[in-house]
Amino acid sequence: MTFGAMFYKGYTASMTLDAEDKIIVGRVLDIDDIIVLHGQSVSEFESNFHAAIEQYLTASVQLGSSPHRAISGIAKTPPAANPLPRCP
Repeated sequence: MTFGAMFYKGYTASMTLDAEDKIIVGRVLDIDDIIVLHGQSVSEFESNFHAAIEQYLTASVQLGSSPHRAISGIAKTPPAANPLPRCP
């Protein structure tokens, strides 16, 4: 059962309760890379989420790549790129 999200440094993690294992599992959303995490409490999940993002940012620097971030807001398409006909 998904019950929320957590935010840190512009990144968002989903939070899902695994009732069978009695843990919270999650994934960092809206990036090309895959980062999954878990915790036995909200506090532990939050700590693990922060650590995962810090490790991701550090690894990106070490690899010489830019960390991926979700684009927030609404993307606007120029009218010329819009294939739909315009009403008069």
